[in-house]
Amino acid sequence: LNQQQYNNSIKKIIQTMTASENLSGLALAIRSASESTTFDLANHNASSLSHIIATAFSAPFPSHLLSGTDAGMIRLTFVVGAGKLSRQKYDEKAMQVVTRVLKSECGFAEDRGGSCTRECAGTFKTQHDTGKNVFTVVVFPKVEGEEVGG
Repeated sequence: LNQQQYNNSIKKIIQTMTASENLSGLALAIRSASESTTFDLANHNASSLSHIIATAFSAPFPSHLLSGTDAGMIRLTFVVGAGKLSRQKYDEKAMQVVTRVLKSECGFAEDRGGSCTRECAGTFKTQHDTGKNVFTVVVFPKVEGEEVGG
C-alpha cells in the first residue's frame, strides 16, 4: 500500500467505527442484517426516519457480512406506507423522507430495475406491492470496495 491508500483505509475504518458507536435500535438492526430482510417503518415520524436511514446507510456494509449470500448482496425492504386499512400507521412523508435521505445524505442512486446483485450496490427502488397493498423502498446497500451501481 502506498501512503494515500493507507490513509484512505484508516479513514474508512474510523468512519465505520464512528458509525457503529452511534447505532441503536432499528439502525443497528439494519446494519446487522446479513440476509435479505423487511423492516416495517410504521409508527416512525419523518424526523426519526431521517435519522435512522442516515445512520444505517452512512457507511458501506462490510463485505464479509454479505459473503454468505448467493450474490454477495442483500435486499433491504422498508415498508413505508399501506392501503386504507393501515394507512394511519405510516407517516405520510415516509417514502419521500427515506428516498431523499438515501440520495442526498448517503449518495445512493435510484434504479427502478435494481436487483440483488453486487452491480446494484448503492441503489434503491420504490415499489407498490398490490397483493399486500403496501408501499416499499427496496435498498441494495453499498458494500466495502464496490462502486455505486445504477
